[in-house]
Amino acid sequence: MSETPYNNKKILLAEDNPINREMVKIILSNFSFTVKTAENGLEVLEILKNDCNFDLIILDINMPKLNGIETAKAIRQSQTDSIKNIPITALTGNETKSEIDSIFNSGINSYIPKPATPEALMEVIDKTIKNPDYSNKEIKNKNFVQDVESEKTFVQPPDQDEIDIEKGMFYVGNDFNIFKKLLLRFYKNYTGYTDKINKFIEKKEKKNLKFAIHNLKGVSAQICAAKLNKETKNLEDLFKNNENIISRETITPLETHFKKTMEAIEKILKSELETSPEENSEPVKKANPQILKKNLLRLATCLKQSKIKETQEALSEIKNSSLNQDQAKLFNEIKIFTKNHDFESALLRVKTFLKLL
Repeated sequence: MSETPYNNKKILLAEDNPINREMVKIILSNFSFTVKTAENGLEVLEILKNDCNFDLIILDINMPKLNGIETAKAIRQSQTDSIKNIPITALTGNETKSEIDSIFNSGINSYIPKPATPEALMEVIDKTIKNPDYSNKEIKNKNFVQDVESEKTFVQPPDQDEIDIEKGMFYVGNDFNIFKKLLLRFYKNYTGYTDKINKFIEKKEKKNLKFAIHNLKGVSAQICAAKLNKETKNLEDLFKNNENIISRETITPLETHFKKTMEAIEKILKSELETSPEENSEPVKKANPQILKKNLLRLATCLKQSKIKETQEALSEIKNSSLNQDQAKLFNEIKIFTKNHDFESALLRVKTFLKLL
């Protein structure tokens, strides 16, 4: 990589959402920054105990355990000058007056609304690093999400209206492979996410519900799923106005566009989501319905008892069966849930699978 003004600059990036974290890290790395990442504010403070040699700290505002505001206050209250004087930039999906006021009252130097183009992101980062007195509190960031019509480098498939591929590529420097990597990360991490939202509604876990909707709002913007993003914004506004109004019925539009977004990703990532050549190295056994049912029941038992090793063995047996398209999709979702230790959601998919037999 060629020499840039940032070759020797280090940034500590804290963002709990893996998609957003990956996106920002890619942009920063493309500008030759050395990037250290954390998933929450507590991790940031632990990192700073051992290494305070950072030119900038970027904090997402909404993080679990210790959010961006709390983290910034802790940094500014540090007894170590080399820690408390590090410039801080905030990432936020809310540009309300109260949010912006809380950002700057915490000692944060500047903020960046999400999602931001690489150019807009770098403009704030560059000014914050170079000028310790820089603040964009009074600046209305009207150009952070720019019109990318002039940047088109990819022909949008005619049936692909849930994800704006062109804009997504623009955010990652027009590298389609990087954008596909982000979509794959979303697919694997967010499969079954509306199930989780429904559970929060049923159990009346308002705090978790609010965080889940906000999380999906941010990541849907990053992968340029505009219709899904619009529904999350509508729900977030609805939730702010009346916390008691959220119900299974109110999230139906979100569920619709979430499903369509996942289907769109499946089309884009068809080859990436298919079974790898290594997995197909052995001859595929023709599925015997009785044996398949037996293995699924065995898998269900293992999931109920959270037996990881036995679950993997059952999955291996099912993998070697010849599955139709619907069965293969369910099996893929079961693998994803199991990998994320969401055994309850995996079990629900197993029950659906059994009904198909």
